[in-house]
Amino acid sequence: MKKLTTSLAIAFLTIGSIFAQGRVVSNAEFATNPGKFNEQMITLNNVEVELVDHTKPAGHVHSASAPGSNMNSGMPSGPGGRGVAACNPPRSFVKLNVTIKEKPDYHGCFFMSEQMYKKILTANPDKSAASLNITFKGNITSGFMVSLYTAGK
Repeated sequence: MKKLTTSLAIAFLTIGSIFAQGRVVSNAEFATNPGKFNEQMITLNNVEVELVDHTKPAGHVHSASAPGSNMNSGMPSGPGGRGVAACNPPRSFVKLNVTIKEKPDYHGCFFMSEQMYKKILTANPDKSAASLNITFKGNITSGFMVSLYTAGK
């Protein structure tokens, strides 16, 4: 009985870890229709993440996009030419400037914890961007939270 219980526990943990992994999606497919992947764990390979040290003071930064622009949402403009959603990460999270090389005009809302972001900055001290594989979950309305990253090419 003890062996059976142990075997079942190991099986459930293995299955759980398999489903916790993000499904790898082509970058172009995601950028073309991000709403298709709402609330799914997704992995994109070799995206460029701009590295900006948010602890350093900077000049005035505009958080809202211009009327009719889709810079913050990654979606077409809504009725009246207004952007559909602004990218406002939760407290202790940092907005990521992610560029998908296959679709450079896509500007979705991605964010990750400050601790993870600081590790990326530390690993790339003299670079302005890093090529990463990112795993995330979210939706086009509130944004995509990056929960895992690895170095890309």
